[in-house]
Amino acid sequence: MRARVRLNLEAQEAMRSREAFEETLFDEIISRNGIELPDGVINETLNDIVEKARHDRGTLAPEDEEQLRTAYRPAVEKKLRRDIVVQKVGMQENVTVSDEEVDTEVRRFAEREGRPLAEVRGKLKKDNGMDRIHDDMFRYKVIHTLMSIVKVDVIKKRR
Repeated sequence: MRARVRLNLEAQEAMRSREAFEETLFDEIISRNGIELPDGVINETLNDIVEKARHDRGTLAPEDEEQLRTAYRPAVEKKLRRDIVVQKVGMQENVTVSDEEVDTEVRRFAEREGRPLAEVRGKLKKDNGMDRIHDDMFRYKVIHTLMSIVKVDVIKKRR
């Protein structure tokens, strides 16, 4: 039991470290390349967020809408810049995801969930899930490619 708990904690720490590294990596790439975003793209994404909030709540007061736009704008800009980096690096490094790779991932998911493949595939196709899986796999491959390219100086923390 202790060994399992320890392995779980180690896996969680490894995941946190990887996420922190990815965050730093993207922040550095973005800061070095000065990626500008058109206001129209930012506003379109914010409009989607406001519309979803309006749909979820029924109504939205103008001051609440403005508060939402203000609160979400930094996160929207960050995500859009990261998406640009992923697309550009993917193109430069010829990163691709084949239909076979997506199909393999769908099969793995169905097996893990213990659900019939046809049911899983049908639900994913209906909800644009196949595109999301493709995009997630593409992003993962781009990040993996970036991590294999970058030079990292590791500085150990003093205790």
